[in-house]
Amino acid sequence: MKVRSDRERIPVGDRVVICRRGRKQIYNAEFSEGGVHRRKSLRTSSKKVAMKRATELAAQLETGEFKPTPRTKIRRAVAAYIAFLVAKDRARKTIVRYRGELNTFADFAEANNVYRLDQITASVFDKYRAHRGKDHKPATIYHESVIVKQLLKWSRRRDLIKVNPIVDYELEKPKREGKSALTLKQVNTILSECTPRQRRMIAMLAFTGMRVSSLQAQRLEWIEWNIGRMKYHDVKKRQIVENMPIHQRLAAELASLTEGDQELLFTAAPSPKYPKGGRPVNAKRLNEYFKMAAQRAGITAFTLHDLRRFFKTFTVNASVPERAVDQWLNHSDGSVRGIYYHLSWEESRRFMDMVRFDREDGDDHDIQE
Repeated sequence: MKVRSDRERIPVGDRVVICRRGRKQIYNAEFSEGGVHRRKSLRTSSKKVAMKRATELAAQLETGEFKPTPRTKIRRAVAAYIAFLVAKDRARKTIVRYRGELNTFADFAEANNVYRLDQITASVFDKYRAHRGKDHKPATIYHESVIVKQLLKWSRRRDLIKVNPIVDYELEKPKREGKSALTLKQVNTILSECTPRQRRMIAMLAFTGMRVSSLQAQRLEWIEWNIGRMKYHDVKKRQIVENMPIHQRLAAELASLTEGDQELLFTAAPSPKYPKGGRPVNAKRLNEYFKMAAQRAGITAFTLHDLRRFFKTFTVNASVPERAVDQWLNHSDGSVRGIYYHLSWEESRRFMDMVRFDREDGDDHDIQE
């Protein structure tokens, strides 16, 4: 084994010494900063280039501009980012999803001997996306990739990493797969397969278009039965939606709930743990009830959230102005509106037949009813 002599250590200025290291004889700079002995790779085997870079490093040390490369563990960055989101009062559902997806990325990275943020490269990110793509849909891969990019962007702003290695990594947003909407006949069939208690909750979702989280939070006091009006809490957007009209069919379904001393309109059934009941409805369980009722009716591939699509599609096709429907659904983003609308061939044909292109008097607003 070759023993290095003092002649191999070349001083650069008063604080930096360079020397070759490793099999490839790459120059490294050694120096003290903040009372800590540090070593920094100059990433070259050329003495001329190494001297130039070491001189720049020495100047940074003299002026106080030098900042050591952070060596932040991925796990630590994930925990800090999640704590930041919690402090911003992001929705619990968002926190749970982000934590799970980022921990999945950290698991993959560690399995590939990548433990720190500065060890992440575009190639590592490529491998992660390919690994997740084996058993996940493109939309899921896209969302998970966006979250990882957000983590690194946030880490760069917090000086947890010196350079964001995937700042220029381009993601192609996948096209959403077309999905049909439930018909009124199908909704009626599913409702007929439900118990009275399940029927009321599913009817509430079908005939208001609200999300399940809003149904869980719906209060009895928010409903004005005498004039058929209510308000509801859009939990996802943290907004109260005012002046939601109650359809007469829904009013009939909810007639038995007009009086009561409970705060919530719908509550979970009593259980051994909560014998008095009164707990919020379990969304996962309600979705299972819905899918089982749909299966008994011979209807598959739909979930509770598809009732939101049914509401949008049916009301718009019933000639309700889309702007009014969007207000009921609390939609403001145009890119979201189209997700919940499905135009079937039958409805498309019916709409075209309503248009009077055959008129000779030039009345642009005449539509055949």
